[in-house]
Amino acid sequence: MIFLSARVARDEIRTGMDIGADDYLPKPFVMEELLRAVDTRLRRQAEAETAANRPLLAERGRMLLALPHELRTPLTGILGFSEMLKAT
Repeated sequence: MIFLSARVARDEIRTGMDIGADDYLPKPFVMEELLRAVDTRLRRQAEAETAANRPLLAERGRMLLALPHELRTPLTGILGFSEMLKAT
């Protein structure tokens, strides 16, 4: 959350930050400042999402490694019995 406010006293800025602002831009602001603040916020959000997804991606990798074995195990019995049926 980025606060844009005409309030520029130090305690007012601190209050804004305390209630959850990621950045605080006093009015009047320069467009480059706003764009830089938005870019920083988007980059941090992307980094947080990547960090949150890292354990999920690791688990997905482990599952993909185990999946062929888990599928092959029941098929071994089925194939063995089908071979016995074909032989009789």
